[in-house]
Amino acid sequence: MNKGTGKRKMSFMLSILIKTTIAYHEQLKHAEAEIQATSVRVKGPLRDITVTAVCCPPQHNLKAEHFEAFFRTLGPSFLAGGDFNSKNTLWGSR
Repeated sequence: MNKGTGKRKMSFMLSILIKTTIAYHEQLKHAEAEIQATSVRVKGPLRDITVTAVCCPPQHNLKAEHFEAFFRTLGPSFLAGGDFNSKNTLWGSR
C-alpha cells in the first residue's frame, strides 16, 4: 500500500520474447500509474524499431492525449501491443 493514501500501488510484470539472433537493446521502463510499459529497440535492416509491451490498469480513465504522449516517447518507428483496457461500444463495452 502507498503510505498515507490507503491505496494499493499496482505493478504489472511485462515481457517481450526475442529470438537470440536478433540484435536489440532494452529501453528504460515506462512506469506511470496510468501506463506501464517495457520496451526494446530492435536493429532492423533499414531502420531500428521499438517494440513495447503495454499495460493500462483499468481504474484510470485515459484519454487520447495520454496515449499520444506515451507514443511520442517510443520514437518514430514502433510497435505497441498489450492490454490497453480500452472501452468502446463497438466491442460491447459501456
